[in-house]
Amino acid sequence: MQKTVNRLIFHTLDLFGRFLKLESSSSILMIGAMVLALILANTAASEMYLTFFSQMFGVTFGAFSLYKPLILWINDGLMALFFLMVGLEVKREFVHGELSTPSQAMLPIVAAVGGAVVPALIYAGLNVKGVMSGWGVPMATDIAFAIGLLTLLGSGVPTGLKVFLASLAVVDDLLAVLVIALFYTDTLVVSYLIWAVASVLVLFAMNRFRVALLGPYLLVGAVLWYCLLKSGIHATVAGVVTAMFIPSEPRIPMNVFSRMVRNAVSRIDNDEDKSLTKENEQDMGRVVFTATYSQSPMSRLEHSLHSLTAYFIMPVFAFSNMGLTFNVGTLSTESWLMTAGIAAGLIVGKPLGIVGSVALLMKTGKVSLPDGVTMPQIIGAGMLAGVGLTMSIFISTMAFPEEMQNISKLAILGASLVSALLGLFYLKRHIKKAD
Repeated sequence: MQKTVNRLIFHTLDLFGRFLKLESSSSILMIGAMVLALILANTAASEMYLTFFSQMFGVTFGAFSLYKPLILWINDGLMALFFLMVGLEVKREFVHGELSTPSQAMLPIVAAVGGAVVPALIYAGLNVKGVMSGWGVPMATDIAFAIGLLTLLGSGVPTGLKVFLASLAVVDDLLAVLVIALFYTDTLVVSYLIWAVASVLVLFAMNRFRVALLGPYLLVGAVLWYCLLKSGIHATVAGVVTAMFIPSEPRIPMNVFSRMVRNAVSRIDNDEDKSLTKENEQDMGRVVFTATYSQSPMSRLEHSLHSLTAYFIMPVFAFSNMGLTFNVGTLSTESWLMTAGIAAGLIVGKPLGIVGSVALLMKTGKVSLPDGVTMPQIIGAGMLAGVGLTMSIFISTMAFPEEMQNISKLAILGASLVSALLGLFYLKRHIKKAD
């Protein structure tokens, strides 16, 4: 009996491990969290679900006070870590990745700008007499879902198309952060803003003096988060700002690491006894230390945050923010216009802005499509970019009054689903032809 139980546990853990290795696993978890939230919000459990996320908790100590509903701890707190991850991805792409040279960066940057501006214009055009503050909602692309959907098409997807969509989505996220910081700030508290600026200066000084430990950056980043929260600027911006100052160069050069490993292996190989001696343990310790610090602080933090954001923060955000009721009642003219603006922006505006920008840029003759990538595949990637979900929902919580958030999230969900299906069917046909 015990052997059967152990075998069952082993197979369960093995299946779970293989699931986590899937590129689309985080997207699947988010979909599961959304579906569960929708079920709870539309059944007898809805009151319990809504009450849970409205619970207040926090700490107060003299002038220091943090007392918020659980939903805001998620949207302001956990999402700051998500934006820290986004900031690290953006910095990596600009320092070492596909955006590190002007020639590489031009195509995804221009495509991302077009894919943000056109949806915003479509929304604004439809909502001249509606709720104009929602123009930022259809601008955003959900990186995890867009890339996850692309992987569902299998190995036939050109590497260049994956790189293009990933780079575009990174720039898109950066634009979303700028929009949040500049346009979704109500009132500013100058005293806290001054302290926020001082925190940024401390981060700058640590970077200039090549402080390699992550702890000091995260501590000052937490102070910056609190100051921005109290200043009126959305606190999640602190995550991106902090990421910009995390060093991208390793503390120990790769040639030192290589020499350390060779010397340690040589001493172990020359040990005739081949037993674990004190000297061998010291060599192993040196190898572990140098291996750790041969990675840049930026890479180490990004690696540490990846699983946390993909498998915890994003599903929790989806579960807490997607408790939507389908009984929307009679919609006002403003609600209809808002719904139409979001849907048209994501489904039509995203691919139109991306493909149009790419086509105009190619006419200049200064850039070309990545190897193996065709224009129809760019059109399909533009359709997938219409999957807003996480970022669009996040912006909608700031753009709309509470009474309009339910219908706005339903519009985002519906438009993202249509964009995903259109993109998958279109790309499946054209990737098959390309093969």
